[in-house]
Amino acid sequence: MKHLKILLSALILLTSIQTTALAQEMDLMKAKQMGLVGEQLDGMIGIVKPPGSPKIIALKKKVNEYRLNYYKKLAQESGKSTSQVRLEFGRNLTAASGPGFYVKDQTGNWMLK
Repeated sequence: MKHLKILLSALILLTSIQTTALAQEMDLMKAKQMGLVGEQLDGMIGIVKPPGSPKIIALKKKVNEYRLNYYKKLAQESGKSTSQVRLEFGRNLTAASGPGFYVKDQTGNWMLK
């Protein structure tokens, strides 16, 4: 019975984490579509027209914290530095951004693709 409770607790925790990540991703996509945030070459998102609303600032903080933790984990697994992983993802995410989305170029300016 004790193992069943532990298993059930783990399942609930996993479901809540996945739901939170999905909600953040949906909010991120909506914010990107509205031109409020965009991808940066450092693998993080940025606010296109600072300072941004409190909701957008909070979204940026959450997404970037999640990404940084993910990059750190990948760096440990691959033997690369976190900076290397961030730059690789940054290049890929900016390249994969579609038309109508903002990306920050190498000079630090926002560009609409």
